[in-house]
Amino acid sequence: MRKTILVLLVILVGITTATFFIYKDNSLTKIQEAGTIKIGYSIEAPYAFVKKNGEVTGLSTMEAKEIVNRLGIKNIEWRLMEFGSLINELESGKIDIIATGMFISNERAKRVNFSEPTFCVKQGLLVAKGNPKKLLSYQQIFKNKSLKIAIVEGSVEEVMLVGMGFNSQHLVLVPDVEAGKIAVETSLADAFVVSRPTLRQLLSNDKTNLVEIATRFNEPDVTLNKNTGYGAVQFQKNEVQLQNAWNKELKAFIGSPKHLELLAKFGFSKDELPGTISTEEIVNL
Repeated sequence: MRKTILVLLVILVGITTATFFIYKDNSLTKIQEAGTIKIGYSIEAPYAFVKKNGEVTGLSTMEAKEIVNRLGIKNIEWRLMEFGSLINELESGKIDIIATGMFISNERAKRVNFSEPTFCVKQGLLVAKGNPKKLLSYQQIFKNKSLKIAIVEGSVEEVMLVGMGFNSQHLVLVPDVEAGKIAVETSLADAFVVSRPTLRQLLSNDKTNLVEIATRFNEPDVTLNKNTGYGAVQFQKNEVQLQNAWNKELKAFIGSPKHLELLAKFGFSKDELPGTISTEEIVNL
């Protein structure tokens, strides 16, 4: 009997040990040894876009590049994707992280882990030139059943507007910001909502002169908009080693002279730093 119990204990210890090694989180170590990290992004300037020479740039991608260098990872493999497919690709393991100006949200936190925030921005509304319909708020659009508003599929703006009661009658889903701009230019939508830095960047190279950013735009009620606008990097749920190491390096970088220089380069100011709020606080707001 004792011999049987001893054998069972040995087997149990062996299974426990094997399980530990199988599920041990070595997400950072694995990438460092491979020498390459796969980063997913979508086109949304000024957070992530591609120069004419093919170089990936933007605030979020360059912040990520800085932390990758600090972690001793030699190479980055950039993977361009549609915004709405990024989290699926991360969960499937086809990419290691997402760096594209994706905002922290409660819904996304159920599927991915976030780094600490690196910036905080407000929303803006793109309308036809001269704002002929005098659009100044989401509530105004919601009350008029004939008006439509374009949003990037999978964005925090989509979640917020659906939470306000908007449905397919009001919403025009687009894959990226350029498509949102075209939707307004062609009257497919009456307005397009996205972050203000994105709209500023979008119009900086605009030659059509058919659209503008609505002035005196009223931000939605704080209870609906309380945790939007904080940008961060996204990790797989089980890759905490990588997340913790990333946050350690991020803490030393955010707000540093080098980071402030990077912010200015892409049209951001000190006012758009995230402050002292943590990702946990944002998710639990």
